[in-house]
Amino acid sequence: MSSSFQCFLTPSPKVAYSREYFTRLTFEDALNLKNNFPNTLPKGSILTWTFDTTVHNTPQALTIQPFELIPHYDDIHNIIELMPQAYAELARSVNLILSIPGASSWEVTYHFSKVC
Repeated sequence: MSSSFQCFLTPSPKVAYSREYFTRLTFEDALNLKNNFPNTLPKGSILTWTFDTTVHNTPQALTIQPFELIPHYDDIHNIIELMPQAYAELARSVNLILSIPGASSWEVTYHFSKVC
């Protein structure tokens, strides 16, 4: 894995749920997490996905938002494995179409640092 790719994946230390965030987490902070924790979607919630060369810098693309619905690890694991090669081919984000059974689908875009 190239150092530029690793640097691109590293979120700001101030971003919620980053490695540095958990390093600084206090017991008091942990008590407040339950009020803002994202929810994991069930397996199979990613309908389609594509890599994108655009560097998306919106808060929604860069950080996990309170109460956000995030893909199940089993669904996103394959994307994570393909990201180093996609980065070498100039991809910087991933577009996902998500769905919950019985609900409509929606599109999200994640900067690579949010995926990891």
